[in-house]
Amino acid sequence: MRHFAAILIIWLFAALLCAQQTVIIPPKPVTGYVLDQAGMLNETTIGQINLIAEGAQREASAPIVVVTIPSLASVGAGDVEFYATTLFNAWAIGDRKTNRGVLLLVARDDRKARIELGAGWGYTRDADCQQIMDGWIIPSFKAGDFSGGIIKGVQALDSMVRTGKVPRPPLPVWVWPAGGGLGVFLFFLIRNLAMVGMGGWGGAFLRGLGRFAIEVLSSSGRSGGSSSGGYSGGGFSGGGSSGGGGASGSW
Repeated sequence: MRHFAAILIIWLFAALLCAQQTVIIPPKPVTGYVLDQAGMLNETTIGQINLIAEGAQREASAPIVVVTIPSLASVGAGDVEFYATTLFNAWAIGDRKTNRGVLLLVARDDRKARIELGAGWGYTRDADCQQIMDGWIIPSFKAGDFSGGIIKGVQALDSMVRTGKVPRPPLPVWVWPAGGGLGVFLFFLIRNLAMVGMGGWGGAFLRGLGRFAIEVLSSSGRSGGSSSGGYSGGGFSGGGSSGGGGASGSW
């Protein structure tokens, strides 16, 4: 029985090792900051990304690298975050001193994307990365504009690494009609309160809203409420590593 258990452990270890070895890490780009294996970018966008990334590298020691792949299966991976971390570390994006590299990975056929950050960022920019993913990248991807989504994402990441601020994404198209509807509702609410006071439907609405707010606050109180440089136009020497921070998205 012991021999069987030992053989089983060795077999599982070998299977795990083989599975890890199947992950494909492509060579680093010889020049530039883009590896477009999925053919999602046009030449103009690639040129724009390279200019932005070169500036971020030079002025903020924060290279922004963009990689597209046809699918996770094509590189032997099953999870976009796992592959982004593996690729980031294999390429050693960023330098050893600041470790502020940024990787934007897009898996075309899986309809998934990941922003992976160097360890120098810690987890301080996860919310910003999620805002960039949800507000700039994914909406364009849903519209079929992959070049547009990626360049918008790179521009927003550039603002984040240089200034610490993320540009506010455009408002959804439904905001203005919703705002108009809310204005009409408030008009009739105030009119009803002025005519019949708290005895009408306006008063009932305000009382219900008050009870709902009290319940939410009480519930929150019970739960305890908390809620790398090295990359240049001639390729990058590396030295950085992923710290696990970033954000993922799908479309």
